[in-house]
Amino acid sequence: MGKNKKTFSDIMKTESGNRLIPLNDMAVAFLKQTLDYNKRKKIKTDYVVSTADGGYVSERNILRTFKSVLGVVGAEDYTIHATDIHLLPDC
Repeated sequence: MGKNKKTFSDIMKTESGNRLIPLNDMAVAFLKQTLDYNKRKKIKTDYVVSTADGGYVSERNILRTFKSVLGVVGAEDYTIHATDIHLLPDC
């Protein structure tokens, strides 16, 4: 958290919908890696995960892609919330 925290109160229905979510070093590294990738590919988006033109990606498509990648690497038993998946090398 610290100086890099951001609140999205403008998209919550009520004030009680606001949450502070602490991120571990791995999550922060992933987000920085994603920002760097988007810069290199000139993708302008407000989303963490986006289409090649910066558009919205549905949860269903994210899960489908995640499961597909797990199948390719032989790790079908992981869930999207797994805590011991390591970051992939830079794309």
